Amino acid sequence: MKLKLHLGFHKTATTHLQRTLTSALSGVENLRYVGPLEFRHKTVWFKSRFKGLDQKRSAAYLDELSSSTGTLVISDENICGHSDDIFRHRRLYEHVFGRLQSLSAFSDRFDTTDVWVAIRNPTTFIPSIYCEAMRWKGYQDFRAVFDGDFQQSWLPVIRDIKNALPNSNINVICYEDYSTSIVGFFDDIGLDSRPFDDKRLDIIRRSPSWRSIRTYKNISYILPGRLQKRMLQLIERLDTADSEKFAPFSSEEIQFLNSLYAEDLVRITKEPRVSLVEGSID
Repeated sequence: MKLKLHLGFHKTATTHLQRTLTSALSGVENLRYVGPLEFRHKTVWFKSRFKGLDQKRSAAYLDELSSSTGTLVISDENICGHSDDIFRHRRLYEHVFGRLQSLSAFSDRFDTTDVWVAIRNPTTFIPSIYCEAMRWKGYQDFRAVFDGDFQQSWLPVIRDIKNALPNSNINVICYEDYSTSIVGFFDDIGLDSRPFDDKRLDIIRRSPSWRSIRTYKNISYILPGRLQKRMLQLIERLDTADSEKFAPFSSEEIQFLNSLYAEDLVRITKEPRVSLVEGSID
């Protein structure tokens, strides 16, 4: 038995991959795909975000999964945490170690466990996940969320994954080269054909523009939190494709974060049991 665990960090083409897997793995022998809807419905997680999976209340389902033959593929972005975690912690995926450690006994039941993650340049990732968090928790000022401290590195996240699942191999893909490097994932799970056009990725959901963010800020003063989510969705629908993109970083901050990301990629290649997938770095 083989376990392929896709830990879909938010805003890294996770939804696109999940839709692709749903279509491509339907009816394929010796391959079972479990997407986020099934996994969240049939497992129970503690309300405290750092505790992770409630193994006792999820035992029957995990037993059923581990009895699968062939290859089991699981993909869920909330295993590592939630997008609105950034409203509480400056570090990326602060509770990923505890959440994944609660899955270690389950993953150890398989002959091999391969973890797949896609990381993204923080110059675009941080604004994107900030916008995603607002869809669930309402408006917060971008600068206030991080207190002006933008030093978010992926290396601690990768190390936490590696330490939480000590018997696994970690495969890292760069979002910027997703359409080529994701081929390695399909090869790993045993798909001979490419289930989507490598040259093109559909945009599942466009990030809000500067105009949307400013409008959302103004209505947040008068609307209660429970109504803000619906209002943001309405604002986004009224936005146009040529609206100015929400890009909150200065040129100096972009230069720093680009350098930090480049350093992360180099250091990731030196981590034991961690591989940067071909096509993810020049």
